[in-house]
Amino acid sequence: MHRFLSNKKHRLYGEVAILLALAGVFARLNSARALDGSGPGSQTVAPWGNLHRSYVGSNDVTVGMTRRTFTNGAGEPTNPDFRHGATSGGGRYADIMADQLAENGKPVFRSTGTRVEAVWTDSAGNPIVPPRDYIAAKPGDAAGRMAGSSGDAVTSAATFNQWFNDTPGVNNSARSPLVFSRQGTGYVFDGSFDGPAGSPPDYTVEMEYPFVYESGRDWYFSTATDAEVWVFIDGKLVIDGGGLRGVAFSITNGAVVPQQTVNASMTVVGTAIQSGSTLLPVTTMANVGNNVYAPFGLFTDPTRGNVRLSTLPRTVDLQSNVAAGTPIFVHGASWINSRGDWARHLTAVSSPATQQVRVLRNGDEVPDIRPFANQTSVATFLSPYVNAATRRITLRDDQVIFLFELGTTDMRAAAADFQDLVVLVNLEPIGGSNTEPDTTTTTGSGVPMFTQRISLSRLGWLQDRGSHTLKILFANRTGAASHVRLETNITTLNLANMRSAPGVD
Repeated sequence: MHRFLSNKKHRLYGEVAILLALAGVFARLNSARALDGSGPGSQTVAPWGNLHRSYVGSNDVTVGMTRRTFTNGAGEPTNPDFRHGATSGGGRYADIMADQLAENGKPVFRSTGTRVEAVWTDSAGNPIVPPRDYIAAKPGDAAGRMAGSSGDAVTSAATFNQWFNDTPGVNNSARSPLVFSRQGTGYVFDGSFDGPAGSPPDYTVEMEYPFVYESGRDWYFSTATDAEVWVFIDGKLVIDGGGLRGVAFSITNGAVVPQQTVNASMTVVGTAIQSGSTLLPVTTMANVGNNVYAPFGLFTDPTRGNVRLSTLPRTVDLQSNVAAGTPIFVHGASWINSRGDWARHLTAVSSPATQQVRVLRNGDEVPDIRPFANQTSVATFLSPYVNAATRRITLRDDQVIFLFELGTTDMRAAAADFQDLVVLVNLEPIGGSNTEPDTTTTTGSGVPMFTQRISLSRLGWLQDRGSHTLKILFANRTGAASHVRLETNITTLNLANMRSAPGVD
């Protein structure tokens, strides 16, 4: 990792050096194209001077980025926009940022967001930004749909203006490098900006990088994330991925009730219940409205329906196109050996609400319950869904956890440890609601719920062999782990990085 210079004078010298290097590149490129007969706008790929050849399409590109965290010493967010739940419904909200960056290169507040109800796509089905007068339409583009009024994905212009500006007492900033890895004909970052385990989950990222444009190369930049991402080229917004991941739902009388059309699935996270040294079978099923699903086997069959027979955690689909307002609830049963056969011990259903089932969503406290008979604790089962610093549940905003007590009905007893069955219900937004199609990325906290792509051939102002600027802004306001994939085939990204100390800004 290179040391970043803090002296403004050195930064200015560095920027001048970059411009001089680029000027030399352009001169060599123009000379090379003149020699090979290619003119302005030609689609022929010109040879580069030997000095620069290794920088074009080279392996890996390092970009400097600024990460600002918004968490106080108690692990709580310092800005109300973080872990902010829109009362108008979760999902994607465009138009939070204005179409043009300010003169200082910072984003400008436009609105509290307009909910995206259906996405715009190109002829290949790739999600694209809603129309702008500076982005050319192409044959095959399909129109999406926006809500008729602004939402509340952001508190105010004042709170938004703290996202990407150093604000004492609100955020802390630090510089670090980001590496785009060469994959095939392009460059990819596929991972997380979250930092090491225990790092504050409330943060933004800002990065900027120059590139040299060549016409006729079919260059693009694409994003995929379960958080928020915006991309500007020469200060113009070309990817608009703001808003809140997940869906709007309520927990009503022990049931999860989505407020929009969703696909529903369930994950059995774990189970731990025994009598003496004998591990007891546990069965489960779920209701989606009046439809009953027993994906692990018959609820009434403790032999073939025993969830212990599966490798856990295990996720199974329940129902697609679940209508808004449909209650989703879960059943659990434990079985005990009686005269050589299994007999039902206890049954619990999350709805109507019962003391035998606890329901947790993002931000709730982790139950501090000692496990009975040295069994696995509920905290252990929940560890993948817990913020180590705050000790609070960090689910996506479209997930709910059910904790079942299937050993006793006496909540004061030591056996009431609520880890006999731990089930996660997942609600996936679908087309026509408020998010974009899933991608195949599986690393990180979950499948990204936002994808968008910009083809540089749509940007009519880009000059062939001209120097342009790519700016990426990212925010994780969920309080949970996040994932991002950035991908491009711009092979000249590394061209302006020809410095004595690459990666130093």
